[in-house]
Order: sequence, then C-alpha cells, then structure tokens
Amino acid sequence: MFLDNGLERLKDLKELDLVNCALVCKSWNQLFTQFIWRHVRRKTWSLDEDLWDDIFLQSCEAGALKTNGHLIHTLDINDLETFLEHAPLTLPNLTSAEFVDLDDGDDMIADFIERCTGGLKELVINSNFNDLGVSFGSGSSDALLKHAPTLEIIRMESAPCFESQDIQKLLCSAPNLKEFYLFGLERRPENVDGCLDSQDIVESEWVCTELEVFGCEIGNIPRHDINHDIAGRPSKEFTRNGSRQESVELHRGVYAQLGRLTKLRELTLGIALSPDLDDDMWEHERLYDCLAMTLESGLDLMNGLSELEVVRLDAMEVYIDRDEEQAWVKKHWPKVKGISLN
Repeated sequence: MFLDNGLERLKDLKELDLVNCALVCKSWNQLFTQFIWRHVRRKTWSLDEDLWDDIFLQSCEAGALKTNGHLIHTLDINDLETFLEHAPLTLPNLTSAEFVDLDDGDDMIADFIERCTGGLKELVINSNFNDLGVSFGSGSSDALLKHAPTLEIIRMESAPCFESQDIQKLLCSAPNLKEFYLFGLERRPENVDGCLDSQDIVESEWVCTELEVFGCEIGNIPRHDINHDIAGRPSKEFTRNGSRQESVELHRGVYAQLGRLTKLRELTLGIALSPDLDDDMWEHERLYDCLAMTLESGLDLMNGLSELEVVRLDAMEVYIDRDEEQAWVKKHWPKVKGISLN
C-alpha cells in the first residue's frame, strides 16, 4: 500500500510504524530507514522519554548513528556528548537542532555546529532548570556565524551565552532570521543571559529585518532620569556614568535599530526576577542601564512596529506606563493588549 501511493505517504507515518515496516524485509528496511532517521526527536515518539534515551543510546553504541547520521534532518536530544561520540564527522542534512538541559562546554557546542555542513536553520537550547546551561563562548559563536545566511530561529533559554559583540555580528549577518531569543525562565543574579551593549548596537546596521520574535537584554545606557534611591542607596551606584548627550544618542540609536524590525510580533527586553528574592535584592537586580521607553528619550522611533502583539519589559526601570506613553502605544502598537512590567 505504501509503495503504491508513493514516498510522500511515508512521511506521515508514526515513528513506531516506520520501525515495524523496516523489519518486514531487506528492501523495505532500505526504504524505511531514511524516514526513521530523518527526524530524531525524543518528544514525538509515543515512548517515555527516559526509555527513548536508553534505546537511542543503545543504537548509538551499536553503530547505527555512525551509519545513518547523515540522514538526520531534525534533532531533539539531551545528551550531546554521547551523540558526538558516536555521530559521523559531518551531518549534511541536519538543519534543525533542539537540546534540553545541556551543561556542555563551548568546544563541544562548536564541534556540533561545525558538523552541520548543510547550513543550520534552527538552533534551540532550552533548560528546565535555571542552574543549568551551556557555555556558549567564542568558539560556538564563530561556528554559528558561518551559518548566518541560513539561520531562521535562535533560542537559548537559561543559558549563559553570547558576548555582546558576537550577538551584534549575528544580527548584522543573518538576513533570514525570524526568531532570536536569549532569555531563560526567569532572571537570577547567578544566571546571566546574553546581553547586547548599546554601544555595539549603534556601530552597525542589523540585516535581520524579517524578525518576528526578539528577546534580548539591552544595556549600558546612561540614565539621568533615574534619581531616586535604589535599595536604600543613591541611584548613581546602579546607573552607568555618561553624559546626557551620550544617553540621548544611545537611546535614539537603539530605538532606531529596533524600529527597523517592522514585522515584530513579540518584543522582550526584560523578564521577571525570581520570586525567591527579597525586596532589597529585587530592587538591586532590576535593570537600570536599559532603555527608558519614554517619548522624551526617542520611543517614537519605534512607531512603525504596528504588528507588535506581546511586549515584555519586566524588571526594568522604564516609564512606558505613563499616560502620554500609553496613548502613544494605543495609537502605534494597536495589537498590544498589555505590556508586562512585573
């Protein structure tokens, strides 16, 4: 039946059905193997994930990954070290990879990225625990930058990652990027996500104008409008030094860069702090070198983001909740129902 209806029907079969078909005879094994290995994703199989991990490990150790790794298009695993130990040196068809709860180093991440010789489109690194995370250093960043022409989705949640200059290089080199998100589940003092330095942002123009989702901390902006005590201490201990003119130029430069992303649906510049923090620590850890998000500082340069639906500015010292700014939001961001300011 499957053969009479063509190969297109095969891709709709469940993974276990494909395995059963591959066991029928040698010719069917050759045919179905390419579909079994096309998508190596633990969450799509109707198996307990721990059981799936055990079965996959056994197949790796038996040499199946070395033999069939070139067939993989999408990958979803949580043991990168074992995968690399048994995988072929090149993965020419692998364009989409997702990892969960990795704690691997920069060299290992770079090794994986370099093996994806066909051009990565999607790289997702998730963590269910804030104390876990990969070390995404210069080696990984350089390897990923080689995939800039094909990249569409980058998500690195709860992972200490990118240096600011590496983030900027990527945003200036990836014209097909649709999603770029570097925030975890919540922000903790000991878990610092990638942060863009405002001075890097204004140095060169982003080419990622197809972006629909952007989530990244932006900092190092002088804020002369903050003059109240913070956690019982003078605000100057928390804000960056710099002239008023520098503050104006950096604000407007960052607003202008973001304002070019006219297809944005989601904008996240800050996420909520851990609820475990006491009041003083909560004040201490808020962002005070961020965009002010006021009309005086140049917010109107983002008036073209009419497709925005979700805006998150949590744990940031912003004043977009004032009446004048709220009227502006209603006019220029009509699809936004509310701005998260936790």
